Amino acid sequence: MQTFRVKRGMRVLNSQGLGSMGFGIAAPLGACLASGGRRTISLDGDGGFPMNIQELETVRRLGLPIKFFVLNNNGYASIRSTQRSYFQGRLVASDPSSGLTLPDTVKVAEAFGIPAFRVGDHESLRTVIRQVLATPGPVVCDVLITPSQVTAPRLSSSQRPDGTMVSRPLEDMWPFLDRTEFAANMLIPPLEESL
Repeated sequence: MQTFRVKRGMRVLNSQGLGSMGFGIAAPLGACLASGGRRTISLDGDGGFPMNIQELETVRRLGLPIKFFVLNNNGYASIRSTQRSYFQGRLVASDPSSGLTLPDTVKVAEAFGIPAFRVGDHESLRTVIRQVLATPGPVVCDVLITPSQVTAPRLSSSQRPDGTMVSRPLEDMWPFLDRTEFAANMLIPPLEESL
């Protein structure tokens, strides 16, 4: 969302933390209905997508032109990142190796009678996206991405000597700027957590 360019006539809805699992089907469904049935694009993760899959039946029944792009990183990337950062890499229920399995996104779409595509390489990405956008009605596209993809910039927390956690403010995201450069770019005095 930090580099997305909104064009004239376009609206963007996003969950504030970009981590509200279940938002990626319900929000575009409502947005499509509210827009009078205009084509609607949803970007979601493979962890959040199954949270409200029952609504795919509503999308199919109404023939809503929603194009669901599911970024498939084989589990809960945000939780994996936290477990790697703060729990010495001990993973619990965040990917198949640690006890989490998720349904096949393409098979789920097909079970609801919705056309589905899968893209797993850069070479076919543009072609598949064009096919998805050209297909009438709802479509699901499973986009395979590397499970170790780093999300940046992002909020970061640190542990104090007493064991408590403190989060940096929004203006001070990881990867951190050199403190001199950070201070030079601040219009107001930085918070104590950024020093």
